[in-house]
Order: sequence, then C-alpha cells, then structure tokens
Amino acid sequence: MPTRTRHSAEQRLQLLQAIAQRLTADRPLKQILAGVVETLREAFDWDYVGCASVDAAAACLQFEAHASSVLALEFGQQLPLGDGIVGEVALSGTALRIDDVLDRRNFVDMVPGTRAELCVPVIHQGEVIAVLDAQSSQVAAFTAEDQATLSLVAELLAGHMAAVRQLEAARERADLIGLLAEVSRAMLAEDDLDGMLQRLIDELYRCFDLTLATLCLVDPASKELVLRAFAGQTAYPLQCGRPWPRAHGITGRAMRHGKRVFVPDVRLDPDYIEGNPASTAELVVPIRFRGEPLGFINLESPSAARFSPANQLAVQALADQVAGSIRLAVTLHALEKANAVASAAGVELARSNRSLARANRKLEHLNLSDALTGLGNRRCFDRALRERWRQLGRERRSLALLLLDIDHYKAYNDHYGHSQGDVCLQRLARLLRRCCRSGEAVLARYGGEEFAILLNDVGVERAVAIAERIHAGLARLALPHAASPTAPYLTCSIGIAAEVPQPPREAGDLVRSADAALYAAKRGGRNRSVVS
Repeated sequence: MPTRTRHSAEQRLQLLQAIAQRLTADRPLKQILAGVVETLREAFDWDYVGCASVDAAAACLQFEAHASSVLALEFGQQLPLGDGIVGEVALSGTALRIDDVLDRRNFVDMVPGTRAELCVPVIHQGEVIAVLDAQSSQVAAFTAEDQATLSLVAELLAGHMAAVRQLEAARERADLIGLLAEVSRAMLAEDDLDGMLQRLIDELYRCFDLTLATLCLVDPASKELVLRAFAGQTAYPLQCGRPWPRAHGITGRAMRHGKRVFVPDVRLDPDYIEGNPASTAELVVPIRFRGEPLGFINLESPSAARFSPANQLAVQALADQVAGSIRLAVTLHALEKANAVASAAGVELARSNRSLARANRKLEHLNLSDALTGLGNRRCFDRALRERWRQLGRERRSLALLLLDIDHYKAYNDHYGHSQGDVCLQRLARLLRRCCRSGEAVLARYGGEEFAILLNDVGVERAVAIAERIHAGLARLALPHAASPTAPYLTCSIGIAAEVPQPPREAGDLVRSADAALYAAKRGGRNRSVVS
C-alpha cells in the first residue's frame, strides 16, 4: 500500500496561500469551491475532497463541489442533516477524524472503497454554513496536522462564503420584488376572479420554471375544495371546476394544519400523491383571509433549490394578496344570490339591497385602504387622480400633488426592526392627516415608504406651505433615527407639482413632475421640498 506524502509546515503555508489566492478570483462561488477542493486533493493525494453547504431551512446538505479519483456524488445532490459523518459534523459543529469508517454506524458510503474520513465544519459567526469532507481508501490516512490544515482552509472559506451568500440574498430579494410587482400587475389586468387566478398560476409556473402549479378554493356551499386554475402536465387529466381531495396528500396536510408545507424530496414523503413524474419538491401555501381557509396554491418543481426561503415567502405574500380579492368576490357572489332570492318580496328586497349596499361600501373601502396606515392605497390614489384630473380640468381649477418619501427608511428598518418600522409609518400617517385637514385632500400610501397627497384647488404656494408643515411636524415628533446620515431624527423628502389640468397634459404627467421634484429633493441632500 502506498504511503501518503507528509508535508512540512512551509509546504502547508504555501498551500494555504494558494487557496487564499483562489478566493480572491472574480468567479462564481461554485467554480472557486471546485478549485479549492481540487487543490487540496492534489496536494495531499486524497481520494476525495468535497464541500457541502448547509440549508438550514430544508434541513439538508447540498454538495457544491468535489474532486475525486473515483465515482462520487453528483453536483447539487442533497443529504439530510445528521446523516453520515458529514451530516453529523454539520449538526454538531465539531470536526471529526475517523481512522476507520467501518467502525462508525453513521457512515454513509458515498465514495467506493473509503476507509478513513476527515470532516471539518465551515463556521461563520457561530453558524455552520458548510462542511469540508476528505476521504481516503487507506485506514488512518489523516493526521492531526491534516485536520489543522483543513480547519484553516475552512476559516478562509467561511468569510468568503458568507459574503457571497449575503450578496446572493440581496440579489434574490431584488429579483423577488420585481417578481411580486410583475405578478401583481398581471393579476390586476384581469377583470374576473377566474382570469386573475389563472394569470397568477401561469406567472408562478413561468417564473419558477415548475413542473406543475395548481390553485384550489373552498366552495362556500359544499365546503369542498374545487380546482380553479392550473398549469403544467400531470399523470391524470385536470379540469377546472372539479372537486379536489381535501383529506389526502401533502395539500391535505397543509389544509388540516393551516400552515405552509415544504417537502424538499417528495419521494421520501408518505403523503405525496404523484402529480408529475419529473417533480422532486413540493410547496403548498394555504390561502387564508383573517384566519378563514379559502384554498391553497400547490407548486411542484424538479429542484428543491427553486423553493428557497425567500421564494417561499414571496409565494406566501402573493397568496395573502389574492386572499382579499377572493374573499371580496365570494362575498359579492353570496350577496348577489341573497339579493336574487329576496327580489320576490318588496320589503325583503329593499332590506337586502340596503345590506348589499352597506357591504359593498365596506368592501370597497377595504379594497381602497392600506391596512397598516389606514390611508388610501395605491388603487385609491390612482382612482382619485383620474377623477380629479377630469373634474378640475372641466372647472379650470388647480390640482396639487405632493409625493413624500421617508429618508433612509431601509436603514431605519435594519437598525430598529420591521415592527418599529411599521410604527414609524403609522405615526407619519397620523401627522399627514393633521397637516391636511381639508375634506377634499386625498392621502394615500403610494408604496413602501412613499406617500402621496392630492389637493383640490391648491396652487404651488399653498402646497409648499403644507410641505413645510409636514417637515416641521416631523421635527417636533423627533422620532430617533440613529442610522440616518441626514439627521438624528426621522426626516422626509417631498416633491411638489401643481397645475390646472389641460390637454395635451395627462394625469400621469403630474405624477412624473412630482416624482422628478422628489428625486431632486433627495439628490439635493434630503429633508427638504422641491417644486417641479
């Protein structure tokens, strides 16, 4: 049996320097990891060296790179946390050097002929984010010096992998924001509920490259689940309007518990009912309105990686968004049926009509209100802008628009937390009401940390005065903002535009003028108002 080469301290230092040099390369993480494990394998003449990242949400390891002289794992293959020596190290965060793997009950034979194994955790800020794994066909092939060297490599990798993860997470968040906006626009373009639901499923199927996507709703009369929209192919024919088994499968489990269910490998789940043979992972997201189950969105994918924690939250956000529209449509349908039944009796008809009108007004108010601040929402603003542009154009009166953006709101959220960020938005909304007491003023949450104020018969001078009241009010509130480079308290930037609506100008031109002024206020140092 050949003897492994022993390395001097100087040779090990040179190896670490070579690996550190690889980490500075401007290349994708998988390529860098592939170069690191190949460098280690060649330097020590080990049979196998691999790197597996930890997916805490899916409770598994995913093999990112390996170098081997024999057949080994495929890239992207997964292993449950706790399984094998690698999984044991991922859970414990403690390195293991095994002289003979045949003495270990937890050993998983991934590389044929393995007798010795050395596993070292990659730890960043106390969290195991990956595992370096070396295997050899020789018994007692690894020394204490080998373990120390591999641990130093793990330390070098930790910071780099964590930084790449943060960058990828930031990019993923940006992509998801774009996805949510795109799907929302597509849904709003549909006039009826079924069209909106089918558009939602089509967009999810396309954006996540799924094998199957379905949406079922609870029928209010029979309480049965009914298929309302689908995309993709199944082993059995699908038809909208048909009942869906409520008590069976992973979907049944999600409906019983009322919680999101993610199964990274459906082959290991006894509840799984095969929909598409190419499916590997399944995500079921219940659709609920104020605790009431309305149905679910069921997505199947050939890869669990497509259902990252961020993607799961994005689907949940879409389910929450569509829940209100579904509940509104179902309620209106039920009220219409009640109105038809009551039409035979005059008194009952009048009473039902009044109830229907009240319900419609309430539902309309809910549909036009921002739940967090109590102000109007974007839909409310768009409607008011169109109506007032036409009205004031006919009357040749001025219409003013103030667009307001909280300065450094993301930094505020990061510093104080999202809960305090919500409180900040609510307090600003109350301030805006105090500063705009006119009954004709329309106040709306324009999006995120942006607010819009529409003012009838108001010119530039009065609009500027209102903006100054808002700035002064914020200064008096003095909400601490330690993360702001502009001021020690919360501030805002305001863009102002005012004009008498006349062709060829359109309502959108007023918004663009105010938005340009808002941008100028930000560029000019923030905490100020600028008139377009």
